[in-house]
Amino acid sequence: MKNSSTTYAAVYKYGETTIYIDDSCVVKTPEERDKILEEIRLEGLQILREEAKSKNVLSLIIQQK
Repeated sequence: MKNSSTTYAAVYKYGETTIYIDDSCVVKTPEERDKILEEIRLEGLQILREEAKSKNVLSLIIQQK
């Protein structure tokens, strides 16, 4: 749905159909890419910590050494 304040990367019209291409979710700079990768890394670490805590994996690892 077209919003008057939205800018689209491209607009195609096929008969009665209009297609709006929104590229706002595309990474455009190395800084944006690094920020996204850091967010993914932090979320992954949090998931691993929660899994380790719930399964008491850390104590198993320590016992094996």
